[in-house]
Amino acid sequence: MLKKKLTLSALATLFAIGALNLLAPTLATAQSTSEADEDYISYDRIVDDLQSESKRQTRATNRMRSKVSNLGPDPFENVWIHAGVGFAQTTANIDLPSGGSVHMAARGIQAAIGIDILGPNLAAEGTVRNFGETEDSASKVQLKEFDLKIFAKHREGRFGVRGGAGLSARYMTAKTPTDVFEVTTPASVLQLGGDLYITKSISVGLDLSARTAMISETFDRTSYDGTIRLDTHF
Repeated sequence: MLKKKLTLSALATLFAIGALNLLAPTLATAQSTSEADEDYISYDRIVDDLQSESKRQTRATNRMRSKVSNLGPDPFENVWIHAGVGFAQTTANIDLPSGGSVHMAARGIQAAIGIDILGPNLAAEGTVRNFGETEDSASKVQLKEFDLKIFAKHREGRFGVRGGAGLSARYMTAKTPTDVFEVTTPASVLQLGGDLYITKSISVGLDLSARTAMISETFDRTSYDGTIRLDTHF
């Protein structure tokens, strides 16, 4: 009887071991499937989070663009840069410290560059002018100028007018048979001019200007000049 119980117990143990061996692959497959399901859900959540973040950024960008558009047109949209050259004629009466008087009438060249300020109707311009040496029976005179001016401008079709004022630094050398006089003179400038636009980016113009010394310790008092200029606009 004891033998029969032992035999049954052994058979039950063997049956249990066999059943576990048969069920082990199934359990492992179920576990891996569960883990895969968990990984798949986690991936979907990541994708959803990224999409939500992208939508939030898009909404923020649209709000910013809307705010910028409500500010009005860009003030720099119509800003132009100007550059050109010119031929200048200047005249002045010079009273030298030695007591002599010299009349200067000189021709020179000009290089200019300017830029519109917050729109097409106001511009700043800097110029460099170099006049050749003038000579008469009693003297020789050389002159160089550096100008900085502000202009108000108006254009109708192919024609434009401008007027402005600024500052000038004038470097003059006057030579007589016995003396050499050099002076640097800060001066104020008043200028009027007009332009004819040959194309949208090229114009020719005429400027008339007067320069007055801002200091008294100089023999370079006043001068008047006219300039024919060729400008590009870009």
